[in-house]
Amino acid sequence: MHRLIPFIFFLVISCNNPKTPPLPDLPDKEMIRILADLHMAEIAAKKVHPTKKDSFLNVYYNQVYQIHHISKEKFEKEFEKLRKNPEKLEDIYKKSLDYVTVMSEQ
Repeated sequence: MHRLIPFIFFLVISCNNPKTPPLPDLPDKEMIRILADLHMAEIAAKKVHPTKKDSFLNVYYNQVYQIHHISKEKFEKEFEKLRKNPEKLEDIYKKSLDYVTVMSEQ
């Protein structure tokens, strides 16, 4: 699932849903930070040997969830709500990428 986030993002942006979906309960700022940390994990995983990459990502993702005091299940549920709202997802996703850029420059 984790490596599919960018793919899911672009897939969702191309779909239109006439109903207004429920918004996530998680504040935007927190979702932005979680997504940014998950992106950083993906970047870091590129340097790991392919045979250890999945294990590395599992550990790192669990640390991200722990840091942000959220379970994997809760995050996935919140992300699913966000996925159903393409405009909101695009906004959050862009902000998370901006946050990654800022963090990588420090």
